[in-house]
Amino acid sequence: MFSLSPRGSQSRRLGRSPGRWKRVVALALALLLAFGGGAALEGALGLFSPFGAQGYRKLTASYRALRDRWYFGGEVEDLSSRLTDQALAGMAQSELDSHTGYLPPALRTQSEKSLAGASVGIGVVYQQADGGFLVVQVVDGSPAAEAGILPGDLLVAVNGVPFSQLEDPAAEIAGEEGTAVRVTAARNGVETEYALERRTVDNSASGRVVDGVGVLTIRSFTSTLGARTGEVLTQLQEAGCTELVIDLRGNGGGYVDAAVEVASYFLPEGAVVYKEENKAGKVREITADRETERRSFERIAVLVDRDTASASEILTAALKEQLGATVVGTATYGKGTVQSTLLFGDGSGLKYTRYRWLTPGGGWVNGQGIAPDLEVSQPGALDTPAPQMAEGETISPDQVGEAAGPVQTYLAFLGYPVARQDGYYAPGSAAAVRAFRADAGLPEGEAIDQGLCRALTQAVTLKWYTQQSELDVQLGRAVEAVRE
Repeated sequence: MFSLSPRGSQSRRLGRSPGRWKRVVALALALLLAFGGGAALEGALGLFSPFGAQGYRKLTASYRALRDRWYFGGEVEDLSSRLTDQALAGMAQSELDSHTGYLPPALRTQSEKSLAGASVGIGVVYQQADGGFLVVQVVDGSPAAEAGILPGDLLVAVNGVPFSQLEDPAAEIAGEEGTAVRVTAARNGVETEYALERRTVDNSASGRVVDGVGVLTIRSFTSTLGARTGEVLTQLQEAGCTELVIDLRGNGGGYVDAAVEVASYFLPEGAVVYKEENKAGKVREITADRETERRSFERIAVLVDRDTASASEILTAALKEQLGATVVGTATYGKGTVQSTLLFGDGSGLKYTRYRWLTPGGGWVNGQGIAPDLEVSQPGALDTPAPQMAEGETISPDQVGEAAGPVQTYLAFLGYPVARQDGYYAPGSAAAVRAFRADAGLPEGEAIDQGLCRALTQAVTLKWYTQQSELDVQLGRAVEAVRE
């Protein structure tokens, strides 16, 4: 969950004037001539180090001690690089700012891929479930959508091989663009094999029409979001939609440039999207793009929740303050900072907070979020983390356990009567546990265990994604708000 500034990937080199540099070199040579040896050169380097002479000595001495004399150093592969990485990570760590940190090459690459927008695949989003992968979303226009795969389907085999015999089913599903793959999905106990061709899929945004109202769902502020949003808005307007709901729930942000691109479809030319304030207190206004083709909707509502953060909050605040958009849902996360990334030659990077961002009216959402105009909560199960239990662990009736609350909440969501929904496994909920076990094909009994938790999580997920139009009370209220 982070924001990157438009200039985030650019490193800047600070130079000295030629005259000053010559004086520095001359002084270093004088020290060498006067005292000789590497010690003098090191002293000269320490003198001009940004850490100061004492700080430089501490750093170099500590590094050498660990590199040359640390007992366990021989067990560490590429010890020098490891020490350097740990030093950078420690330098960036601060209780003041959880969004600044050192990114090793693999982590930085993963971060960039997550914000690339488009990727190669079959076009499904899934989560691991007993027996396979449960499909929770099918991307519009993707190979999976065209083939007829639906949310709630359970992927159970790839190229005829059951998941249970595959070391990494996800890797088997993924592959290069243009290549073929056969995926078997189970629906209502019936298995169907689909022949698909992998291709580039953009899942940054999608659109649909609900009761005559256009719904633009933005999942992440990626590098492709601006163009993709334009495509979706065109489709919705061609469908005759004059009101719009923008769904930002669960959207942890991404590139702030993308937030500006999306806002520019709606805000007047030159309108302030947000403001940047640097360490010195200098404030700069970031305005809507002039070249973007404006899209007109009579009313706009923005759907948010506690996981709406960063660039999502920038867009929400801009539409609320500049257009009077109605914000529906629950209070947002509250991340009011923007990060830049200093890139290194080995592929690693330092992500650090460079600005705080302010709303067009000068407000700062950090730590408090954006309060909705219409506060609407989802059914309790949808805001409850999935119950987790270790293998062999059990909770019996009349016992207290961390998983007891979520289990009873999930059972109630699925229509099983329970006595309560907290950490106490009430004896009155035992009948619901027995009934669910029978319906799910689990061993008989009334104990809460790992298998029950997994089956409940899968059942709740399946019900939500197959009955979302009826269960999504937040979306229903947002649609009502733009039609009032």
